[in-house]
Amino acid sequence: MTVNYTPMKPNLSEAQDLIALAYRLGAEKINLTEYVYTTRGGVELMPSPQELGTLLDTWIKAGQKWKGKIDVDWHDCRVGLLLPGAEADPYKGCGAGYTHCRITVDRDVTPCVVLPVPVGNLKQQSFAEIWRSAAELHKIRSRDNINSGNCSVCEHKAKCGGCRAASYAWYGDAYAGDPTCWIKPDLPEFGSGTTRKEEAQG
Repeated sequence: MTVNYTPMKPNLSEAQDLIALAYRLGAEKINLTEYVYTTRGGVELMPSPQELGTLLDTWIKAGQKWKGKIDVDWHDCRVGLLLPGAEADPYKGCGAGYTHCRITVDRDVTPCVVLPVPVGNLKQQSFAEIWRSAAELHKIRSRDNINSGNCSVCEHKAKCGGCRAASYAWYGDAYAGDPTCWIKPDLPEFGSGTTRKEEAQG
């Protein structure tokens, strides 16, 4: 059994307690998955880049503390930048359209569970056809297509690539910067006011 933890403003302080709770429940793993505000929640629930960076630092340390009792894992595009040496090697950054995708109830295929950009539909094509040939999937797999913001000029673009869903949520563009990054911050005013996407739609 795996317990999933999505850090948001209201539950940031509960991270360590949740690891202990998962252990008491008999879980084999607790997994931290970054909150991305493309679904029902709003941007006001998103931790600031600094808060997220501090949390992931303590989460990694907690993994050492709980080693042998429960696996403390996480899903974040920056994992490969945070782990030492060979531990970082398996991580390739944002996996949208690369390691995973989503199939909706309407049979739309999107590059990520929190990136609501349909790249094909299973009513018209097989999954294999979409996965192999969808133009948008080919585009998102190449980080050379990140064309603005912090990710476009970051020395870690090949290893990380930034969260494409966070970019879409803030800018309405999956190929812009990552507003959640604390390693090379994009938006010092992050978390205040409306997103650029909301402004454009408003």
